[in-house]
Amino acid sequence: MIHDDLVDKSVLRRGQETLHTIWPAGATVLAGDYLLGQATLLIAELDHSRVCRVFADVLCTMCAGEIRRMLSAPNAPERWQDYYQGIEAKTASLFAASAEMAGLLAGAEESQIAALRCFGRELGMAFQIVDDVLDLTGDEALLGKPQGSDLRQGLLTLPVLYYLERSENPNPVSAVLAGQRDEAQILAAIEAVCSSGAIEASLREARIHARRSQEALMILPDNASCQMLHSLAEYIIERRK
Repeated sequence: MIHDDLVDKSVLRRGQETLHTIWPAGATVLAGDYLLGQATLLIAELDHSRVCRVFADVLCTMCAGEIRRMLSAPNAPERWQDYYQGIEAKTASLFAASAEMAGLLAGAEESQIAALRCFGRELGMAFQIVDDVLDLTGDEALLGKPQGSDLRQGLLTLPVLYYLERSENPNPVSAVLAGQRDEAQILAAIEAVCSSGAIEASLREARIHARRSQEALMILPDNASCQMLHSLAEYIIERRK
């Protein structure tokens, strides 16, 4: 999160000042590196080589995905593909790896480990889509960051892509993406997206991923733990922060 906030130039995280707004950039990077080192140490202490490989692989995937996002052009013809590749690398891969590592540490069968990884991936996709929706529709007091933070950075999220697909130029969102980012223009763009049906379309897509995550659990024993994971998929869709 420290690195993510620095890369995105975010000034708030859960209502608190981000570290790079208080410390020099170099010290902020090193703080993120230090925490990553601590996490790596904890993983290594498990003495499970396959878990270490999954952990290392997801770090590479997330970093590569973020680099691709930073270098991609907002108006590129493959922007839909870039969006899905981006959220899979940035979020879904982390959820998938976390679920897979849990299965490995629990001694699950290979088929169950694969099911958990699928569960995590689909849950992560749903989570990120809902996160992108909340960025435009959520309560700033609950989110702990300004409304439309992604749009303010010129980022293409699923609601914005749906809006652009249905709208003709010129429109408020295209103006923001082109660099017109005064507050009035940003608020007009947020209103345009929210009143276009793009939010509802995005949530429908999130529900599809959440349902797929639940279907992946069918191979697991029907116990309290599995039911909790099933409920987690429902919470992901209904959450407000």
